[in-house]
Amino acid sequence: MPGKFAISFLIAFFCFAAGAFAQPFAYIANNDGSSISVIDVSTNTVVDTIATGERPSGTAVSPDGAFVYVALQTPNEVIAIDVSLNEIVATVPAGDSPTGIDITPDGRFLYVANTGSDNVSVISVASYSVVDTIPFLDSPVGVVVSPDGGSVYVTCYETNSISVISTASNTVTATIGPTNGPFGLDIGPDGAFLYVANEAADNVLVISTAANTIVDAIPVGITPVALVVSPAGGRVYVANAISNTVSVIRTADNSVIDEIPVGSGPIGIDVTSDGRFVYVSNAESNSVSVIRTADNTVVDIVPVGALPSSFGKFITPGGSGPVSSIPALGEWGLIALSALFGLSAMFAIRKRRNAAAQAGTSFH
Repeated sequence: MPGKFAISFLIAFFCFAAGAFAQPFAYIANNDGSSISVIDVSTNTVVDTIATGERPSGTAVSPDGAFVYVALQTPNEVIAIDVSLNEIVATVPAGDSPTGIDITPDGRFLYVANTGSDNVSVISVASYSVVDTIPFLDSPVGVVVSPDGGSVYVTCYETNSISVISTASNTVTATIGPTNGPFGLDIGPDGAFLYVANEAADNVLVISTAANTIVDAIPVGITPVALVVSPAGGRVYVANAISNTVSVIRTADNSVIDEIPVGSGPIGIDVTSDGRFVYVSNAESNSVSVIRTADNTVVDIVPVGALPSSFGKFITPGGSGPVSSIPALGEWGLIALSALFGLSAMFAIRKRRNAAAQAGTSFH
Protein backbone atom coordinates (compact mmCIF):
# COMPACT_ATOMS: atom_id res chain seq x y z
CA MET A 1 0.00 0.00 0.00
CA PRO A 2 2.71 2.59 0.87
CA GLY A 3 4.52 1.70 -2.34
CA LYS A 4 1.40 2.30 -4.40
CA PHE A 5 0.80 5.57 -2.56
CA ALA A 6 4.37 6.68 -3.20
CA ILE A 7 4.05 5.93 -6.91
CA SER A 8 0.76 7.84 -7.11
CA PHE A 9 2.31 10.74 -5.24
CA LEU A 10 5.33 10.87 -7.55
CA ILE A 11 3.12 10.80 -10.64
CA ALA A 12 1.01 13.64 -9.26
CA PHE A 13 4.13 15.55 -8.25
CA PHE A 14 5.73 15.37 -11.67
CA CYS A 15 2.44 16.24 -13.38
CA PHE A 16 2.22 19.29 -11.13
CA ALA A 17 5.80 20.27 -11.88
CA ALA A 18 5.31 19.87 -15.63
CA GLY A 19 2.18 22.02 -15.52
CA ALA A 20 3.86 24.66 -13.38
CA PHE A 21 6.73 25.08 -15.83
CA ALA A 22 4.81 24.72 -19.12
CA GLN A 23 5.92 27.37 -21.60
CA PRO A 24 3.90 29.10 -24.30
CA PHE A 25 4.83 29.35 -27.97
CA ALA A 26 4.75 32.26 -30.41
CA TYR A 27 3.31 31.52 -33.85
CA ILE A 28 4.78 33.95 -36.37
CA ALA A 29 3.04 34.26 -39.74
CA ASN A 30 5.64 34.80 -42.47
CA ASN A 31 3.69 36.66 -45.15
CA ASP A 32 6.23 36.19 -47.94
CA GLY A 33 7.49 32.86 -46.65
CA SER A 34 4.11 31.09 -46.77
CA SER A 35 4.87 29.57 -43.41
CA ILE A 36 4.52 29.83 -39.64
CA SER A 37 7.64 29.97 -37.47
CA VAL A 38 6.99 28.42 -34.04
CA ILE A 39 9.09 30.01 -31.29
CA ASP A 40 9.55 28.33 -27.93
CA VAL A 41 9.53 31.37 -25.65
CA SER A 42 11.46 29.54 -22.92
CA THR A 43 14.51 29.46 -25.19
CA ASN A 44 13.58 32.00 -27.90
CA THR A 45 14.42 29.52 -30.63
CA VAL A 46 12.38 28.40 -33.64
CA VAL A 47 11.41 24.81 -32.91
CA ASP A 48 9.14 24.18 -35.89
CA THR A 49 8.10 25.63 -39.24
CA ILE A 50 4.62 24.98 -40.59
CA ALA A 51 3.98 25.33 -44.33
CA THR A 52 0.81 27.28 -45.15
CA GLY A 53 -0.91 28.77 -48.15
CA GLU A 54 0.27 32.09 -49.53
CA ARG A 55 0.43 35.31 -47.53
CA PRO A 56 -0.46 34.30 -43.96
CA SER A 57 -1.25 37.49 -42.06
CA GLY A 58 -3.75 37.76 -39.21
CA THR A 59 -3.53 35.39 -36.25
CA ALA A 60 -5.71 34.42 -33.30
CA VAL A 61 -5.33 31.92 -30.45
CA SER A 62 -8.12 29.85 -28.91
CA PRO A 63 -8.80 30.69 -25.24
CA ASP A 64 -7.46 27.32 -24.10
CA GLY A 65 -4.36 27.65 -26.28
CA ALA A 66 -5.08 24.42 -28.14
CA PHE A 67 -5.43 26.01 -31.59
CA VAL A 68 -3.96 28.89 -33.56
CA TYR A 69 -5.98 30.38 -36.41
CA VAL A 70 -4.33 32.13 -39.36
CA ALA A 71 -5.84 34.20 -42.16
CA LEU A 72 -4.32 33.45 -45.58
CA GLN A 73 -4.73 36.48 -47.84
CA THR A 74 -4.12 34.99 -51.29
CA PRO A 75 -6.15 31.74 -51.15
CA ASN A 76 -8.77 33.65 -49.09
CA GLU A 77 -8.86 31.06 -46.33
CA VAL A 78 -8.55 30.63 -42.60
CA ILE A 79 -6.56 27.68 -41.32
CA ALA A 80 -6.69 26.01 -37.91
CA ILE A 81 -3.43 24.69 -36.42
CA ASP A 82 -3.50 22.08 -33.67
CA VAL A 83 -0.64 23.21 -31.40
CA SER A 84 -0.13 19.72 -29.99
CA LEU A 85 0.79 18.54 -33.47
CA ASN A 86 1.79 21.81 -35.17
CA GLU A 87 -0.28 20.66 -38.10
CA ILE A 88 -3.12 22.24 -40.07
CA VAL A 89 -6.31 20.37 -39.15
CA ALA A 90 -8.93 22.50 -40.91
CA THR A 91 -9.27 25.00 -43.76
CA VAL A 92 -12.24 27.36 -44.08
CA PRO A 93 -13.00 29.62 -47.07
CA ALA A 94 -13.29 33.30 -46.14
CA GLY A 95 -13.85 36.53 -48.08
CA ASP A 96 -11.38 38.37 -50.28
CA SER A 97 -7.99 39.09 -48.67
CA PRO A 98 -8.73 38.22 -45.04
CA THR A 99 -6.49 40.22 -42.71
CA GLY A 100 -7.51 40.67 -39.07
CA ILE A 101 -9.00 37.83 -37.04
CA ASP A 102 -10.16 37.27 -33.47
CA ILE A 103 -12.06 34.65 -31.48
CA THR A 104 -14.87 34.95 -28.96
CA PRO A 105 -13.95 34.33 -25.29
CA ASP A 106 -15.94 31.07 -25.28
CA GLY A 107 -13.93 29.84 -28.27
CA ARG A 108 -17.02 29.22 -30.41
CA PHE A 109 -16.73 31.79 -33.20
CA LEU A 110 -14.05 33.50 -35.27
CA TYR A 111 -14.57 36.96 -36.75
CA VAL A 112 -12.49 37.61 -39.87
CA ALA A 113 -12.01 41.00 -41.55
CA ASN A 114 -12.01 40.53 -45.32
CA THR A 115 -10.27 43.67 -46.55
CA GLY A 116 -10.84 43.00 -50.25
CA SER A 117 -14.54 42.10 -50.12
CA ASP A 118 -15.55 44.73 -47.54
CA ASN A 119 -17.16 42.30 -45.09
CA VAL A 120 -16.59 40.16 -42.02
CA SER A 121 -16.91 36.37 -42.03
CA VAL A 122 -18.27 34.65 -38.93
CA ILE A 123 -16.84 31.13 -38.63
CA SER A 124 -18.19 28.43 -36.36
CA VAL A 125 -15.26 26.62 -34.74
CA ALA A 126 -17.43 23.55 -34.05
CA SER A 127 -18.18 22.98 -37.73
CA TYR A 128 -15.35 24.96 -39.31
CA SER A 129 -17.78 26.69 -41.61
CA VAL A 130 -18.91 30.26 -42.33
CA VAL A 131 -22.23 30.75 -40.55
CA ASP A 132 -22.72 34.44 -41.28
CA THR A 133 -21.31 37.32 -43.32
CA ILE A 134 -21.57 40.92 -42.17
CA PRO A 135 -21.58 43.32 -45.16
CA PHE A 136 -21.03 47.03 -45.79
CA LEU A 137 -17.68 47.44 -44.04
CA ASP A 138 -15.29 49.49 -46.17
CA SER A 139 -11.78 47.94 -46.16
CA PRO A 140 -11.97 46.24 -42.75
CA VAL A 141 -8.53 45.51 -41.32
CA GLY A 142 -8.30 44.91 -37.58
CA VAL A 143 -10.69 42.90 -35.39
CA VAL A 144 -11.03 42.51 -31.63
CA VAL A 145 -13.78 40.87 -29.56
CA SER A 146 -14.78 42.41 -26.23
CA PRO A 147 -13.90 40.45 -23.06
CA ASP A 148 -17.59 39.69 -22.42
CA GLY A 149 -18.03 38.44 -25.99
CA GLY A 150 -20.93 40.80 -26.67
CA SER A 151 -19.26 43.13 -29.17
CA VAL A 152 -16.77 42.99 -32.02
CA TYR A 153 -14.81 46.09 -33.04
CA VAL A 154 -13.56 46.40 -36.62
CA THR A 155 -11.32 49.11 -38.06
CA CYS A 156 -12.52 50.30 -41.47
CA TYR A 157 -9.54 51.92 -43.18
CA GLU A 158 -11.19 53.64 -46.15
CA THR A 159 -14.04 55.23 -44.19
CA ASN A 160 -11.78 56.19 -41.26
CA SER A 161 -14.11 54.62 -38.75
CA ILE A 162 -14.58 51.74 -36.34
CA SER A 163 -17.66 49.55 -36.69
CA VAL A 164 -19.23 47.98 -33.60
CA ILE A 165 -20.88 44.61 -34.22
CA SER A 166 -23.28 42.91 -31.83
CA THR A 167 -22.47 39.21 -31.61
CA ALA A 168 -26.08 38.48 -30.67
CA SER A 169 -27.36 39.61 -34.07
CA ASN A 170 -24.15 39.90 -36.14
CA THR A 171 -25.18 43.39 -37.21
CA VAL A 172 -23.41 46.75 -37.01
CA THR A 173 -24.94 48.66 -34.09
CA ALA A 174 -22.66 51.72 -33.97
CA THR A 175 -19.94 53.54 -35.88
CA ILE A 176 -17.12 55.39 -34.13
CA GLY A 177 -15.11 58.21 -35.70
CA PRO A 178 -13.67 60.16 -37.26
CA THR A 179 -10.28 58.46 -37.31
CA ASN A 180 -7.32 58.71 -39.69
CA GLY A 181 -6.19 55.39 -41.08
CA PRO A 182 -7.32 53.04 -38.28
CA PHE A 183 -5.43 49.77 -38.34
CA GLY A 184 -4.70 47.43 -35.42
CA LEU A 185 -6.64 47.58 -32.16
CA ASP A 186 -7.03 45.95 -28.78
CA ILE A 187 -9.24 46.28 -25.73
CA GLY A 188 -8.46 46.45 -22.02
CA PRO A 189 -9.16 43.41 -19.82
CA ASP A 190 -12.18 45.10 -18.21
CA GLY A 191 -13.59 46.09 -21.59
CA ALA A 192 -13.92 49.77 -20.64
CA PHE A 193 -11.51 51.20 -23.21
CA LEU A 194 -10.58 50.36 -26.77
CA TYR A 195 -7.18 51.36 -28.15
CA VAL A 196 -6.75 51.92 -31.90
CA ALA A 197 -3.55 52.44 -33.91
CA ASN A 198 -4.38 55.52 -36.00
CA GLU A 199 -1.82 54.81 -38.70
CA ALA A 200 -2.04 58.00 -40.80
CA ALA A 201 -2.12 60.35 -37.80
CA ASP A 202 0.75 58.78 -35.83
CA ASN A 203 -1.32 58.42 -32.69
CA VAL A 204 -3.35 55.95 -30.67
CA LEU A 205 -7.03 56.64 -30.11
CA VAL A 206 -8.63 55.81 -26.76
CA ILE A 207 -12.33 54.97 -27.06
CA SER A 208 -14.85 54.63 -24.27
CA THR A 209 -16.81 51.48 -25.05
CA ALA A 210 -19.70 52.58 -22.83
CA ALA A 211 -20.34 55.65 -24.98
CA ASN A 212 -18.61 54.53 -28.20
CA THR A 213 -16.78 57.85 -28.31
CA ILE A 214 -13.14 58.89 -28.70
CA VAL A 215 -11.89 60.27 -25.38
CA ASP A 216 -8.18 60.74 -26.10
CA ALA A 217 -5.53 60.70 -28.83
CA ILE A 218 -1.97 59.82 -27.78
CA PRO A 219 0.96 60.78 -30.05
CA VAL A 220 3.31 57.84 -30.65
CA GLY A 221 5.93 56.90 -33.26
CA ILE A 222 5.64 57.09 -37.04
CA THR A 223 2.99 54.87 -38.63
CA PRO A 224 1.57 52.87 -35.73
CA VAL A 225 -0.06 49.76 -37.20
CA ALA A 226 -0.53 47.28 -34.35
CA LEU A 227 -0.81 47.32 -30.58
CA VAL A 228 -1.50 45.08 -27.60
CA VAL A 229 -2.79 45.79 -24.10
CA SER A 230 -0.96 44.13 -21.20
CA PRO A 231 -2.90 41.41 -19.35
CA ALA A 232 -3.30 43.66 -16.29
CA GLY A 233 -4.36 46.61 -18.45
CA GLY A 234 -1.71 49.02 -17.20
CA ARG A 235 0.27 49.31 -20.45
CA VAL A 236 -0.34 49.47 -24.18
CA TYR A 237 2.52 48.47 -26.47
CA VAL A 238 2.41 50.03 -29.95
CA ALA A 239 4.36 48.85 -33.02
CA ASN A 240 5.45 51.85 -35.14
CA ALA A 241 6.24 50.51 -38.62
CA ILE A 242 8.27 53.46 -39.97
CA SER A 243 10.09 54.68 -36.88
CA ASN A 244 11.03 51.05 -36.04
CA THR A 245 10.06 51.43 -32.40
CA VAL A 246 7.55 50.26 -29.82
CA SER A 247 5.83 53.00 -27.85
CA VAL A 248 4.84 52.14 -24.27
CA ILE A 249 1.67 53.85 -23.05
CA ARG A 250 0.73 54.05 -19.38
CA THR A 251 -3.05 53.73 -19.32
CA ALA A 252 -3.50 55.44 -15.95
CA ASP A 253 -2.82 58.83 -17.57
CA ASN A 254 -2.60 57.89 -21.28
CA SER A 255 1.00 59.03 -21.57
CA VAL A 256 3.95 57.55 -23.47
CA ILE A 257 6.57 56.52 -20.91
CA ASP A 258 9.09 54.82 -23.19
CA GLU A 259 10.11 54.33 -26.82
CA ILE A 260 11.94 51.06 -27.54
CA PRO A 261 14.00 50.57 -30.73
CA VAL A 262 13.26 47.22 -32.41
CA GLY A 263 13.85 45.71 -35.84
CA SER A 264 12.88 47.17 -39.19
CA GLY A 265 9.18 47.41 -40.05
CA PRO A 266 7.47 46.14 -36.88
CA ILE A 267 3.87 45.23 -37.81
CA GLY A 268 2.85 42.51 -35.34
CA ILE A 269 2.93 42.58 -31.54
CA ASP A 270 1.74 40.40 -28.67
CA VAL A 271 2.44 39.90 -24.98
CA THR A 272 2.89 36.76 -22.88
CA SER A 273 -0.02 35.88 -20.60
CA ASP A 274 1.95 36.90 -17.50
CA GLY A 275 2.86 40.25 -19.07
CA ARG A 276 6.62 39.75 -18.67
CA PHE A 277 7.61 39.75 -22.33
CA VAL A 278 6.42 41.43 -25.53
CA TYR A 279 7.15 39.85 -28.92
CA VAL A 280 7.38 42.07 -32.01
CA SER A 281 7.45 40.76 -35.59
CA ASN A 282 9.77 42.90 -37.76
CA ALA A 283 8.60 42.54 -41.36
CA GLU A 284 11.62 44.10 -43.07
CA SER A 285 14.34 42.48 -40.98
CA ASN A 286 12.73 39.01 -40.91
CA SER A 287 13.04 38.79 -37.16
CA VAL A 288 11.18 38.92 -33.86
CA SER A 289 12.32 41.28 -31.10
CA VAL A 290 11.74 40.13 -27.53
CA ILE A 291 11.15 42.93 -25.01
CA ARG A 292 11.41 42.43 -21.26
CA THR A 293 8.65 44.60 -19.83
CA ALA A 294 10.25 45.03 -16.40
CA ASP A 295 12.77 47.47 -17.89
CA ASN A 296 11.51 47.83 -21.49
CA THR A 297 14.70 46.32 -22.90
CA VAL A 298 15.13 44.13 -25.99
CA VAL A 299 16.67 40.95 -24.60
CA ASP A 300 16.66 38.76 -27.70
CA ILE A 301 16.22 38.82 -31.48
CA VAL A 302 14.90 35.66 -33.16
CA PRO A 303 15.40 35.11 -36.92
CA VAL A 304 12.22 33.85 -38.63
CA GLY A 305 10.83 33.58 -42.16
CA ALA A 306 10.27 36.18 -44.87
CA LEU A 307 8.13 39.24 -44.05
CA PRO A 308 6.81 38.15 -40.62
CA SER A 309 3.49 39.79 -39.83
CA SER A 310 1.33 37.98 -37.23
CA PHE A 311 -1.25 40.74 -37.14
CA GLY A 312 -3.21 39.92 -33.97
CA LYS A 313 -2.69 37.57 -31.04
CA PHE A 314 -0.06 34.90 -31.69
CA ILE A 315 1.27 33.71 -28.31
CA THR A 316 -0.39 30.71 -26.70
CA PRO A 317 -1.20 31.00 -22.99
CA GLY A 318 1.11 29.35 -20.50
CA GLY A 319 3.93 30.15 -18.13
CA SER A 320 6.36 33.05 -18.47
CA GLY A 321 8.72 34.07 -21.21
CA PRO A 322 12.43 33.25 -21.30
CA VAL A 323 13.42 31.73 -17.97
CA SER A 324 16.13 29.58 -16.48
CA SER A 325 15.53 25.85 -16.42
CA ILE A 326 15.93 26.13 -12.64
CA PRO A 327 12.59 26.86 -10.93
CA ALA A 328 12.13 30.25 -9.30
CA LEU A 329 11.95 30.64 -5.52
CA GLY A 330 8.16 30.73 -5.52
CA GLU A 331 8.01 27.62 -7.69
CA TRP A 332 10.40 25.78 -5.35
CA GLY A 333 8.11 26.78 -2.49
CA LEU A 334 5.14 25.16 -4.17
CA ILE A 335 7.16 22.03 -4.92
CA ALA A 336 8.43 21.83 -1.35
CA LEU A 337 4.90 22.24 -0.01
CA SER A 338 3.62 19.46 -2.28
CA ALA A 339 6.48 17.19 -1.23
CA LEU A 340 5.85 17.96 2.45
CA PHE A 341 2.18 17.02 2.19
CA GLY A 342 3.07 13.85 0.31
CA LEU A 343 5.71 12.75 2.81
CA SER A 344 3.45 13.60 5.76
CA ALA A 345 0.73 11.38 4.30
CA MET A 346 3.18 8.52 3.75
CA PHE A 347 4.52 8.76 7.32
CA ALA A 348 0.96 8.87 8.71
CA ILE A 349 0.06 5.65 6.86
CA ARG A 350 3.24 3.93 8.08
CA LYS A 351 2.56 5.01 11.67
CA ARG A 352 -0.99 3.66 11.53
CA ARG A 353 0.25 0.34 10.08
CA ASN A 354 2.82 -0.04 12.86
CA ALA A 355 0.23 0.75 15.55
CA ALA A 356 -2.16 -1.80 14.02
CA ALA A 357 0.57 -4.45 13.93
CA GLN A 358 1.40 -3.92 17.61
CA ALA A 359 -2.27 -4.19 18.51
CA GLY A 360 -2.57 -7.41 16.53
CA THR A 361 -5.12 -6.01 14.10
CA SER A 362 -5.04 -5.61 10.34
CA PHE A 363 -4.92 -2.27 8.54
CA HIS A 364 -5.95 -1.58 4.97
